[in-house]
Amino acid sequence: CLEKGIDKTWGGADLNIGGVVYIAMPNTANAFASIKKWVFEEKKYQLKDVVAALKNNYEGKELWKEMHRDFLSTPKFGNNDSYVDEQMAWLIDNAYEVLAEAEELCDEIYLTKPKTKKETERIQRLRLMAEYEGSSMKERYGDDFDILFSAGCGTFAQYALFGIGTAASADGRLRNEPVAPNFSPSSGTAVNGEGAVLSSLKNLNLNKYAAGVMLDMCINKNELNKEKIQEIYKRFILSNGSIISLTIAGFDNIKKAYETCNDVRSGKKQQDALSEFADLNVRVGGWNGPFITLTQVQQEDYMKRITENL
Repeated sequence: CLEKGIDKTWGGADLNIGGVVYIAMPNTANAFASIKKWVFEEKKYQLKDVVAALKNNYEGKELWKEMHRDFLSTPKFGNNDSYVDEQMAWLIDNAYEVLAEAEELCDEIYLTKPKTKKETERIQRLRLMAEYEGSSMKERYGDDFDILFSAGCGTFAQYALFGIGTAASADGRLRNEPVAPNFSPSSGTAVNGEGAVLSSLKNLNLNKYAAGVMLDMCINKNELNKEKIQEIYKRFILSNGSIISLTIAGFDNIKKAYETCNDVRSGKKQQDALSEFADLNVRVGGWNGPFITLTQVQQEDYMKRITENL
């Protein structure tokens, strides 16, 4: 960019890297498992019933309430259960293929030098749809210019925000509730321990997701020792994981901080009551953040992550 005097948005870079970071993949795989079991195998519900239940947040009819209980009971990703892990593998592969097809179309629109009149007409129509005019970027910036797409899975700290305004889902998640943080099991659903979470990664072929697939794990500080941490990292590597983020926390301390935050939010205590917990940090996306600065929804979600390992 410096040599050419052109910024990357106008072709200054030798390679333009773009792509997609998918969110709520664990929720989606869990939803697929619910529909597979209760609609297609058990035949207890019809798809139209599921759609109606989701639109109404599982509220109103007894059928929808029972469906919600059934969906919550369905195997969840992160427990080394092939029933739902196979759904995740299908989802990972197909999401990647969709992005690969999008890159092919992108190359055709922006990089192709049409050779015939028919090719020129087709490319011009595609460029009109993409609101792009003129010759290909290779003609503008040289044959070495290229566009690369990458795929990833993550939410960073926005898992609660992504849930706001989002309807209920077939994994049992209710309207406005947070989606799964990053590529982690939906909070509170990993009931078989850290080893099962890591084993669920084995057959997902995450290496092709070059933008990274973030897994958050919470370890109770009472269980903390050198050997445990080493074993987690070893199992993570052997399970073909992509990125892992560990939080070491004590549930009692987290709970006390949460209750104090609630007292401050309600006006029962003054702001300075939080100073006791100023150094209590947790992993948020790819960085550390003070627990007391999280929203109430994020704090509650975090408590579910810690209790699942107690």
